[in-house]
Order: sequence, then structure tokens, then C-alpha cells
Amino acid sequence: MRVYILYGDDQFNMKRRVEEIKSTLDNEVLNYHLLPDDSNAQAVVNELLTPPLMGDSKIIHVSNDCLFKDADNTKKIIKGKLEMAPSGNILLITTSKKPASNTVVVKELLKYGKMQEFLRISEWNTRELSTYIKDAAIMKGFNLSNEAIQYLVENIGTNSELINSELTKIKLYVGDKDNVEIEALQELVSNNYSNSIQLAKYCLDGKTEDAYSKLNQLENTHPLQITAALQTCFRTWVAVKAGIIENKSDVEIASIANVYNPSRIYFLKQEVRSCSLLRLRNILAVLVKLEYELKTGASNNSLITRIVEMTKLSNEHII
Repeated sequence: MRVYILYGDDQFNMKRRVEEIKSTLDNEVLNYHLLPDDSNAQAVVNELLTPPLMGDSKIIHVSNDCLFKDADNTKKIIKGKLEMAPSGNILLITTSKKPASNTVVVKELLKYGKMQEFLRISEWNTRELSTYIKDAAIMKGFNLSNEAIQYLVENIGTNSELINSELTKIKLYVGDKDNVEIEALQELVSNNYSNSIQLAKYCLDGKTEDAYSKLNQLENTHPLQITAALQTCFRTWVAVKAGIIENKSDVEIASIANVYNPSRIYFLKQEVRSCSLLRLRNILAVLVKLEYELKTGASNNSLITRIVEMTKLSNEHII
């Protein structure tokens, strides 16, 4: 039996690893089992003890934390059972948070495999992001100059799925060429990512004219994409501001806000210093309305209207 524990917030690369593991099966249709979200430890063990059908291997994929939530109960359930599982069976666990390595359950599972980390690169870590983009381009068969890499860092961001998509597009353009000129990148890759983040900051700071101007630069981006980027930013800011008010440590705030590098919390604190928690929550409520309006076609001018509304929300009771 083998065990793979994959964790982190880089869903794209985690899914790619899952597909690699699934590709080892003789018959994926019969022998890949993604357990329901409400599965418990007993259900996992029961499935794990069942032999594969028409092949040597079988994957039991657990996408929740049921094996780690109640460690004492799980320990009793798996005790003496893992060694009874058919040798070709694979327990695949995917989760956003790293399981505690010092627990009995994790130690027992790791006797049969390993943990692998898939963390999204932090926005401020441009050196690591540059290396990631450079290596990803080489894997696709072309090279990027330092200037080209810097352009992509500034205009794609840390979304690994978007990086892969943009590099695939660039590869189709360059064909058999080994190198890509910066001029070509400027034609192929827009700066939607950086513009969306900047738009969120203008909304945060109440800069209506700047927000409106930045929104015009995103005219070729789907409004739902813009809304999703804004929601991500403001959810993070709400969590950070709430953590400040409750006197949480940076590590605790990072956990609450799903920021995987606590060093980034210092900068996020500075960003929300002059904004009240009430205003942040009110902006999130406006974004929820905006998403509903966009999905239902309630108004053709919803995006502009709601952006202006967010910048003008009052900032009373700053804490």
C-alpha cells in the first residue's frame, strides 16, 4: 500500500500531481474512487481494504480532513488495518492545510508514503516567482530573457493555472523559436492581474477617480473575473483586520486569512490600518450583490455602479 498526502493552496499544481498518480492505474474508471465530502475515517478504511477491480492498483482519494480531525478516533480505526490493505492500493489525501506531522495518525500514514507541499507563491516573493516562470517556460520548450520574466511577474501574478495558460499561449505564438522578445509578450499578455489588484486597493482607499480609470484598463476582462479578484483581496483584508482587533499574532492571522507566509501579514496590516472592519465587511457585502447581479444580468452597469459605491462607503469607527 502507498500513501500520498498533498497539501497547500496551489490547487492547479496539486491537481496536476493527482492526475500523475491517477495515470499509474490500469483502469481509472473502475479503480479511482473519490470519496464524498462527508466521508469519515471508517469509510476510508473500509474502501482501502477492498481489492482493486481488473488491475493491480486502486486509488482511494480523500479530499477532506476526516482522518486528521478526530485523531484519537482515527488512531483506533486504523490500528492494525493499514498493513492489511492490498499492496497495490493507494491512499491519496488532498487538503489545503498541512497535517500536523507529530500526530500518531500522520506518523502511521507516512510509514507508507510521504507528504508533498503545493503552496502558491507569495506576491512579494518575486525571486521565487521569477524562477517558477523561467522553469515552466523551459519545460514548454522556450527561453525567456530576464526582462521578459520581469514583465510576466508584474502582469500575470502568482496564479499557477494562469501562468500555465499564458505560457501555453506564448508557446503557440513562438512555435519553434527558442527565445521570446519582450515586445511579443506585451502584445500577448495583458496586465489584467496587476490592474485588478490595484483596483482593489483604490476601492480600499476610497479613490473613486483612480478606481474608475483602472476599471477602464480592464475593459477586455470579464466582470466576473474582476469581481472574483476583488472578493479575494477583501476577504483577506477582513480576516487581517479582525485579527488585529482581536490581538492575534501574525502566525494566527496568517492561518485565519489563509496567507501561507506570515511575513506577508506585516504589509497587509499596513494596507488596512486606515480602514475600519465595518467598512471592509460592507464592501464585501457590495461585492456579493455585484456577483449576483452579474450572474443574473440584473444590470449592464452593475460593475461601474458598485465600484463607485465601494469607494464612497463611509469609514466610521476605525479601530
